[in-house]
Amino acid sequence: MKLRDLMIFGVLITVLACSNQDGVPDSTAGTWVGTITTEGNVTTVVNEFGSVWGGTAKLLEEASIGVAAGADEYMFGQINSVYATDDRIYVVDVQVPAVRVYDHDGNFIRNLGRSGQGPGEYQYPAVVAADSTGRAFVLTSHNGRINVYSPTGEPLDSWPMPSSRCCAWPMYLLTGESLWAPVQEWNEGHTERRYGLQVVGPSGPYGEVTFIPELEYEETTYEVRPGFAWPPFSARLIWNPAPDGRMLVGVSNRYRFEVHAADGSTLVVEKHWDPVPVPPEHKEWERRYAVAFQRRGNAPEFTWDGAEIPDHKTAYTRLIPTLSGETWVARWGASVRLPDCVEDPVDAGQQTAWENPCWSNEQIVDAFDADGRYLGEVEMPPGVRLSAPRLFIDDRLVVAEIEGEAGTIMVKRYRLVLPGEE
Repeated sequence: MKLRDLMIFGVLITVLACSNQDGVPDSTAGTWVGTITTEGNVTTVVNEFGSVWGGTAKLLEEASIGVAAGADEYMFGQINSVYATDDRIYVVDVQVPAVRVYDHDGNFIRNLGRSGQGPGEYQYPAVVAADSTGRAFVLTSHNGRINVYSPTGEPLDSWPMPSSRCCAWPMYLLTGESLWAPVQEWNEGHTERRYGLQVVGPSGPYGEVTFIPELEYEETTYEVRPGFAWPPFSARLIWNPAPDGRMLVGVSNRYRFEVHAADGSTLVVEKHWDPVPVPPEHKEWERRYAVAFQRRGNAPEFTWDGAEIPDHKTAYTRLIPTLSGETWVARWGASVRLPDCVEDPVDAGQQTAWENPCWSNEQIVDAFDADGRYLGEVEMPPGVRLSAPRLFIDDRLVVAEIEGEAGTIMVKRYRLVLPGEE
């Protein structure tokens, strides 16, 4: 098979600010080395070493929303989604439930809708998005629709969602009058399901469902009642919808992911990765936690059936899309032993062990540009929830859910600061 438009970068490529399309200043220019090949509509980028930024970026906090005690509009319970525009921050709190709107300084502006069944109301607001005109779109899972609100908060419309609606994944505007929303499809026996994305407009869903590509990999599971579960640190299919009708998908047992575009083209991104070992005592604690989790449900006598826990952690845990086209990849670093913990989750019970675990994993975030080149690491503040749609990124603007040391839930606005910048 012939390779067309072949480009091989076998020497050091210095990224210079004077001609850098990423706008990286001189002080942050790095050295990126990799190979890029194109065959048909598939482009593969292999990141060999180095980075475009030449170092680690940081998040500079610029505003904080959320208090342990105070006015209701500044107290959060369970955040499901955050979104931001040039001047607004939107927060979905499913515990209230409420969809709250703030300015960029963290000042409360208004609520969108309220709990109920009527126009503009909701029972379980799942995901929020907004456009440049100030309109907001709220997917309401239990009501089976997307509520549309005006820039001043009045209900404008209600778009029917497909019966196969699902999941708290992000949704994105395709045009001013359509959204890219997550759906699911069960098989005839209702034992397996496929995930995908579908366009939804004022008249409801239309067009074919774009299902998540089925990537081949060796899956390890153990039996539970009903169904099956995955051992800790085992390979999983990771995916997320992204803006412009793109889809991020990969298998976590190797540092490789794919970006499928709406026009049929695919970008394959690979990066060198040193597998991180799992200490034996960490493996055993996770195994006993899994047993406690299953016993908490419908299987009080559950025992582990022998499925092996891997000796190394997966290459990554999440693929996080950005509104500006980049991909952030969350992965686990070294295991961290915690003090004053529940040593045996089986004896103590799953809930107690969840509140006082003995182990955590160092969190590492890698950033890649829209063309697949490795930009560099992003140092994340402690307590950031690394899951879209609770982490919103648009170029230098980052809005994230944070759990403070005292358990206070907050939403913070950050500015991404590149290496060498003030």
